[in-house]
Amino acid sequence: MTAKTVTLSIVCAVAIAGLLGPAERSSLGQQQENIRKQPACTVFCGDGTFNTLSLGAKPCWGGPLPADGAGDHFKSLSEEDRAAICRNVSTASQSKASCPAFKALAQLCRGKEEPPNPGDKKPECKERGPDDAPWFDPSAEGCRQLQDTRMNANWTAANGGTCTLTLTACNYTVLTYAINLVSNKNGKLEPMSIAGFTLTPAQLAAIGVRPIQRSECTAQLYDTLVGDHPGKVCCDIWREGVSAGSGCNPETDADCDGLPNDQDNYVNSQPYYAPPRPGSYHETSSQGTADFNPANFDPRPEGLSWDEVMPNEPCKKCKWVAQSGKLTCSPDGRTEHEYKATWVCPTTGAQRVVTKRAPASAPCTPPRRG
Repeated sequence: MTAKTVTLSIVCAVAIAGLLGPAERSSLGQQQENIRKQPACTVFCGDGTFNTLSLGAKPCWGGPLPADGAGDHFKSLSEEDRAAICRNVSTASQSKASCPAFKALAQLCRGKEEPPNPGDKKPECKERGPDDAPWFDPSAEGCRQLQDTRMNANWTAANGGTCTLTLTACNYTVLTYAINLVSNKNGKLEPMSIAGFTLTPAQLAAIGVRPIQRSECTAQLYDTLVGDHPGKVCCDIWREGVSAGSGCNPETDADCDGLPNDQDNYVNSQPYYAPPRPGSYHETSSQGTADFNPANFDPRPEGLSWDEVMPNEPCKKCKWVAQSGKLTCSPDGRTEHEYKATWVCPTTGAQRVVTKRAPASAPCTPPRRG
């Protein structure tokens, strides 16, 4: 292009802009702005290929977007366009489910459909009590060495059969619970004690009591009979309690209830506020059961305690309060099972979602949802 051609082009452009006038230029700019606000038509999958996803909103403009920009683009759109994209995501084929862009959009859509705290109403603050030992609180300040506790079940043939449950934390036994007799009262297993009496099997059967069976002696028996036990322990805070020289020593009384560990059947510490396990002793004795809507909480798998799916960060002056718990069993026998818990901190309003996964080979009973 020659210098004369460049000059002529600039002169023509200036002349056309002058002929359009202010109103026409404003209208043209508005049209361009409207186009930019429309959702993109497609987005790259993000799997390292040139595969793309159709976002599904109409009308659309441009694309494909970079896969890592899908979330920000979604958040910038109107409610109507977001709803259209979410409808498209919910009906997309399973072949798209592995795309990073699809996963990001699906997560945003789930968060939009299931707000963890409807109405933004903060729940009542539940303060920690004297029995809430700090070493059993994953959200405690200074908790850095967080470990799993371990529940063991030991069977002996003594007294017609005895199942002894022990809970180990930071290499110490903090609970010992020997169970000999049980009943199936109201269709659920309950421990029984016939202290001071010697009864025959026929006499026991007449009052609905029987010896525990070896097949029932499992690590999950405690959850069935009693309810949740601490699944996590902060061993650095545990050692601080041991070295303090005063107050509660976890090596001798882990839940600070006055009973030595070798005589204690129950560990009372609960650093969270959440519904107890259905059918357990905790459910019948808890005063806060009615605070939770059962429809918001799918049954947790056996052995999964609340403190294993609670935030590992402090909630200022309060306990984390559970808002919902959703169980998703593997749909294809290969994908992992998933339990997703949603929490809120009453003092700050902070909301957190914690997910626990299990192998597809593990038992999983799909929840009933009406």
